[in-house]
Amino acid sequence: MLGYVEPQCHKVVDYVRDKKSDIYSLGVLLWEISSGYPPYSKIPIHNLVYKINTGFREQPITDTPSAYVELYEKCWDDNPSLRPTIEEVFDTLQKISQQINANNENGSKITEDLDKLDINNETNSDSINQNDSKLQISKTKNDNIDKNKNELSNILSEIIQAYLERNKIGKTKSFNFDTILEKYKSKSREIFKYLIKNTSTKHYEVMVGKFHKEGFGTIKNEGVAFKWFMKASKNDDINGHYEVGYCYFYACGTEDNDEKACTFYEQGANKGLNIALDSLAFCYKHAIGVPKDRLKTFELYKKSAENGYVMSQYEL
Repeated sequence: MLGYVEPQCHKVVDYVRDKKSDIYSLGVLLWEISSGYPPYSKIPIHNLVYKINTGFREQPITDTPSAYVELYEKCWDDNPSLRPTIEEVFDTLQKISQQINANNENGSKITEDLDKLDINNETNSDSINQNDSKLQISKTKNDNIDKNKNELSNILSEIIQAYLERNKIGKTKSFNFDTILEKYKSKSREIFKYLIKNTSTKHYEVMVGKFHKEGFGTIKNEGVAFKWFMKASKNDDINGHYEVGYCYFYACGTEDNDEKACTFYEQGANKGLNIALDSLAFCYKHAIGVPKDRLKTFELYKKSAENGYVMSQYEL
């Protein structure tokens, strides 16, 4: 039953469960209902507590309503104060149910409306001529399109630079890569489409994978993300090496395999990627996927810290 227990029970001595603890368990149960499988079935029991405590959660099942996914993700939030009340959960589930029913009704209405369409050729021709004149693209509209493309290009560049910065220094009080994604959440679909069309974008495979992993502009799908990260790794993108290692470590879109995780972390570390150095040091420190080695741990943390990675500086 470990998968249903909130992280605080493992992190805090003499922690007292309350109603928000039950909400966490409910969130896991909601995921189980959508998937048809018990949670964390692919994670070895000896790794489960650690991975849940460090933020690992099951991934949404394809075609699950986004509002339902958002609900159970709020329920199993690491911070109890951010979890909804049982009343809020009930209200949200009711709205989701009503929306699904409404969509089904709309679907049949659309079919009926299409069957009733009987427009004569003359009227239809007039409509087409009117629409043709309305759809003439002016110079102003072309300028707006170019302006929008430039804006998307600049935003994408900012996101990529922020991602690279995260891999260089980590998360700090003044910098958080997730904040950058949140900043452009409203434009995420446009940004994702722009990225997909521009295959010459630097770190293209990694960023496509990252967007799939985070559900930024597209449906969250860690299986697809892993495939893109693997492509990046095969193209010798050091960030791809790290991301593949992360996926193996946390069973994101692939099997849980600590040995493979360390292998890919090492590929990134050998090329000087700070986040990979820090992750590999952690593995040596705790004997995860590799034998425990204090000297190796120190050397890796030292190299990463000297290059500016904040968490490694803390470890030293």
